[in-house]
Amino acid sequence: MHHDTRMNLTNSDHGRAVPEPPGRPNEIPLSTPVQYLKGVGPARAEAFAELGVATAADLLNYFPRDWRFAPEPKKIAQVRPGETVCLVGTVEQTGYQTHRRTPYFEITLADDSGLCQAIWFHGKYLINQLEPGQTLMVIGQAKEYKHRLQLANPKLHILQPDEALDHEAFSGPIYPAGAKLSSGQIKKIIHTSLDALVEQVPEFFSAEFLKANAFLSRGEAYRQFHRPDHEEVLPEARRRLKYDELFLMQLGLAVKRHHVRTLADAAAMVIGVVTSL
Repeated sequence: MHHDTRMNLTNSDHGRAVPEPPGRPNEIPLSTPVQYLKGVGPARAEAFAELGVATAADLLNYFPRDWRFAPEPKKIAQVRPGETVCLVGTVEQTGYQTHRRTPYFEITLADDSGLCQAIWFHGKYLINQLEPGQTLMVIGQAKEYKHRLQLANPKLHILQPDEALDHEAFSGPIYPAGAKLSSGQIKKIIHTSLDALVEQVPEFFSAEFLKANAFLSRGEAYRQFHRPDHEEVLPEARRRLKYDELFLMQLGLAVKRHHVRTLADAAAMVIGVVTSL
């Protein structure tokens, strides 16, 4: 799921980014145009612009829509029913079954230790994606069905011939992709600059307030939302960012009310002066 908790992270002058004073050599001001971040450049900057990302702050606020936490790959013969597993193998067979009430797409996955069946209910969309001979990584809960090992609706990734087998590469955030930017490319670009960017995120509250409310620091919340250490930290990061969103909303309303009162007082003063003439 994608949580659109975008926040103002830069100084601004009527919505325009204000240049920040130079800092240490490794610092990346949040007003930096995304083009100048490592791995971006002019072409990808245009692709990011289509996603509403123009600055480093925008990139930091481009949140994942989901997260995936892949365990270490196992051999098929080592899997026991009930385990959540990561398997890597070759697609031996594929088929789309429509004879049951709920149609499903199925494959037979093989490694050098055995065979496993994987099925996706209402998986017609996979007919043109999966075919025999592909190397596939699947992540899901194993069960025994008719004396066969089976994974139902596992998450999947097709490994390209030149792609390294690194399960860590398939863990973590999944970003809304664009026409010219894949989720993996966005993830790599964000993670490359993440540590430098979160150092620039301003903190609103004192250490005492954070401790009393069991809040992560604001920078750490951004870090964990984009690159969680483990699945259990995500609710903490989301809680802090949602609190900030409400805080900024209330602050904006308070400022607006103050301006309205100030204008009303000024108008009353002018009327009073005019009527006294």
